[in-house]
Amino acid sequence: MTAKSHPASQPPYNDGPFPLFSDDLRPSNIIVYSDLHLQSVIDWEFCYAAPVEFTCCSPWWLLLAHPDDWEDGFDDSLSHYMPRQVIFLSVLRGCEDEAAAAAQQGDDSHSHGHGVVSLPLSELMERSMQDGTFWFCLAARCSFAFDDIYYKFTDKRYYGEFTSIEDRIALLSVDEQTELTGRVFPDEDGASGGGEVG
Repeated sequence: MTAKSHPASQPPYNDGPFPLFSDDLRPSNIIVYSDLHLQSVIDWEFCYAAPVEFTCCSPWWLLLAHPDDWEDGFDDSLSHYMPRQVIFLSVLRGCEDEAAAAAQQGDDSHSHGHGVVSLPLSELMERSMQDGTFWFCLAARCSFAFDDIYYKFTDKRYYGEFTSIEDRIALLSVDEQTELTGRVFPDEDGASGGGEVG
């Protein structure tokens, strides 16, 4: 799905790997000892195999609340999210530098060896906000906010300013347009009842 729908997907990974991914991996589900060494990770019931792009996005939990709990909307939450992302990426870069230095000294305890990404994870996460991958993947994982995310962050980026649903339908192939006959679409604000194709 990601490879077909989103230009920012990473072509080398269109056929996998599809790593284990947890939508509920966040600080409250990680148990550590008093010396901050990892003891365990809990709540694995939401794990599944996912496109590698999901892993390469900045984590939603930097606000310590699931996106459906972002009470003040995406704009206000984003103004709080971005400074936290800067701090998170700075710490992640430090860990990556430490792992790279250890690997150069022959200490393979910091090496992961899975070869899933060729760029540092911190760089991919930073890019995910710049190129829209963050929003695309969040919409794919959070159906509750799909319309809001799509119309606010994704649609205009790839298809230009929204003028009407008819203009968007005109971008489809003739076969795809035929399949839409009789269906109802949301209006430009994402509310249902925007119009019927037919």
